[in-house]
Amino acid sequence: MDLNLVKFLYLVAIFVSAWIGVVIVLCINPRRIAWLSIGCAGAGGIFLVAGLVHLMPDARESLSQFKYPWTECTAAISFIFFLALEKVFLPSNLPGHGHNHNEEKGPLEQAGVLLGDYHSVNDDPPKKAPIVSLRSILLMLALGIHSILEGIAIGVQADFIRTTSAFVAVVSHKWSAGAATTISCRKDKSPLRAIFVLLTIFSLMSPIGIGIGMAVFAALKAHPHHPVFGFLTAAASGTFLYVSIVEILCVEFDDRTHKWPKFIACFLGAAFMSGIAALES
Repeated sequence: MDLNLVKFLYLVAIFVSAWIGVVIVLCINPRRIAWLSIGCAGAGGIFLVAGLVHLMPDARESLSQFKYPWTECTAAISFIFFLALEKVFLPSNLPGHGHNHNEEKGPLEQAGVLLGDYHSVNDDPPKKAPIVSLRSILLMLALGIHSILEGIAIGVQADFIRTTSAFVAVVSHKWSAGAATTISCRKDKSPLRAIFVLLTIFSLMSPIGIGIGMAVFAALKAHPHHPVFGFLTAAASGTFLYVSIVEILCVEFDDRTHKWPKFIACFLGAAFMSGIAALES
């Protein structure tokens, strides 16, 4: 099968998976679905190995002409950038968003991003909804940048197995990112139309990234080890590591419930991606 067709099919699948998370939040009570949290832990293991074992060696190969370790440096810069964006610049609480201390946290509250204060997704909507909050816009911006880099990591791949390994890592997490964005918007009691617009933009970010990666790959196809591939892949590797460590694993294992099932899911996800790496070699 033509590689561009494969990438296009993966593009569509990622778009759909983002909306699956939206449907989960809108239609299902997350407090009753512990396996969603376990699934997030599995996605954390997949992302961790995808960043370390799949993307970083590919980036190192493309940047091998440099003596300076640009692969590790670029990955670290990407990691620190998202750390600053989501932990420093993204506000954890805005005026008018009070705590609900009696509210029990559900697994989708920990679906891979900081959600700050939380109101039940089943709360009755206000009679007059405010405009979209700054927090929801910043959250979508942070997730959008993540998604573009994740998409680029798929688009620049040169063979089926590497493309598939990057796709598996992204799609395993995309549903939880869509769910988290929906929760944040509903917590802010944003208008339904505004939520739909934000979520549509968010769900298009990874496909846009795949398109950018495919364009770069087509332009530089005659130079498969061009440094541009290396820097883009290294930046995506840092993004994968950040998502795995900060947004998923630290959050999921901070909640001690279902710790063994989550650990097993994480281990199996990592083992699965390691197996794909063995096929690559």
